[in-house]
Amino acid sequence: MVVQAKDGTKREVLLNADSVKDDSGRVVHSTSIQVDITGLKIAEMKIEESESLHRITLANISDAVMITDDEGNFTYICPNTNKIFGFSPEELFEHGNISCLFKNKLFTIEELIKENELFNISDVRLGFCIATQMQTF
Repeated sequence: MVVQAKDGTKREVLLNADSVKDDSGRVVHSTSIQVDITGLKIAEMKIEESESLHRITLANISDAVMITDDEGNFTYICPNTNKIFGFSPEELFEHGNISCLFKNKLFTIEELIKENELFNISDVRLGFCIATQMQTF
């Protein structure tokens, strides 16, 4: 619900109202609580805009972007994998694991760091990675 504050600004609020009745069922008074959720709504809108930008970017880049969990199981596959690998995202999800594409060409994080293939990594938790130099298969 949108309300206008005393200073004239519009605020989004969450309204919770209840009534108190007497023994005969008549409403004798009511209570309400308004919680200002404007900041939350703005944050939600920014997240939606960011997600939309990322979806559009991933759908239109010429590189294949695939995200896996720590075991190599796909959690996200960009739409253009068919152009690069000849498999649709659905087909790759059916294979389930990134090893179906790269077989023994997977490297550990330690190997890639040693070979100076990884840069600007703030959170290295993956058990393996694909070297950036491996662009033709």
